[in-house]
Amino acid sequence: MRFKNSRAYEFIALMSFTMSLVAVSIDGVLPALPVIALELGFITLQHSQMVVSLFVLGMVFGELLFGPLCDANGRRPALVLGVGVFCLGAVIAMGADNFEQMGLARVLQGLGAAGPKIVCRAVIRDRFEGAAMARVMSLIFTVFILVPMIAPMIGQGLLLAAGWRWIFGLYLFWAGVAGLWFMIRQPETLARDQRVPLSLKRLCLNSGRIFKSRKVMAYTCASGMVFGTQLLFLATAQAVFSQIYHVGSMFAVYFAVLAASLGLATLINSRLVATCGMHKMVHYGAVGHMSFAGLLFGASLVTDPGPTFVWFMVLQFMMHFCMGIVFGNLGALAMQPLGRIAGLGASLMAAVSSLIAVLFATLCGWFYDATLLPLALGYFAAGMVTLQLLRIGHRASGDVVYPGNLSDAPVPN
Repeated sequence: MRFKNSRAYEFIALMSFTMSLVAVSIDGVLPALPVIALELGFITLQHSQMVVSLFVLGMVFGELLFGPLCDANGRRPALVLGVGVFCLGAVIAMGADNFEQMGLARVLQGLGAAGPKIVCRAVIRDRFEGAAMARVMSLIFTVFILVPMIAPMIGQGLLLAAGWRWIFGLYLFWAGVAGLWFMIRQPETLARDQRVPLSLKRLCLNSGRIFKSRKVMAYTCASGMVFGTQLLFLATAQAVFSQIYHVGSMFAVYFAVLAASLGLATLINSRLVATCGMHKMVHYGAVGHMSFAGLLFGASLVTDPGPTFVWFMVLQFMMHFCMGIVFGNLGALAMQPLGRIAGLGASLMAAVSSLIAVLFATLCGWFYDATLLPLALGYFAAGMVTLQLLRIGHRASGDVVYPGNLSDAPVPN
């Protein structure tokens, strides 16, 4: 299928906006965490971190659900279901009176947000493959990354103007717009004769094929470690900026600077991946991630509670830049062998990587003691593990897990 540039640009905008429901749901609430904790009676800092972690935990279960659903029934029905569950969670969060209700709301939001995330990745996989898919993903992430830059600012503005509950009202509006736009403008990409009927036996068989692929699982686990690094930063960012560096209301601005490094990385990756190849780009990104995390760890060892704010921002900027390079290619590398079971594959990959990320971020987050040392150690350890997993993936065979037909759609310029 070939399309005009205007249609290609709309496709990138639609995928970016829909997939960004996850990012806005995490980043938008960060400035409000201290106020939410005070109003709902959270006991410890770790309870505030759980507002982020429980969302990702909900995504783990959602990712297991929506992959098989969108392979069996098509991409569009799965997206509608996901948006509906997400909106239910947003409504509960707006009326939450305690940690339990907020926790339930965040799990439901994560469960529902997994639908659009899985569906969009499967739609991209339906239409592109190889380096073309990597470039499309990078272009989408270039637009998508604007959301983490502005979401904390919007969240802080809503917090000051109307209260933290209206942040979840924004989530409700965002999900509604994304769902309507997708259903009006995005045709179904999985033909009926290409669908994989829901069957426990078939599900177990295809899941086994995916789990037996060393290449897919190595890249998936590597993605989990990189995502875990990002989730650890997100869960503790508000505390680090306020308790260690005392930036006050400037938190959203500094957060946007670090988010910009991810956008810069994905833009550069989209330009270089066609000539350098995905393997080289992801390797260079992982080496850089480990190196800058190691420098942050070393600086945290000799300074208490951490390096100067300027050095902290420089090292975090470079580390996030390298993570952006890795993110832009890992998904494409892992999805490439999956063929017709792209929905199930995206589901299992996302669930496994999210579970790894939640466990890693929660474990490291519990050691946070108002110094950077435990966090920097976590970043560095994640970088070393990621590099080893990439080496395993590069050396694994390139067998296709489940062959299928792809369109010959060109890469948008």
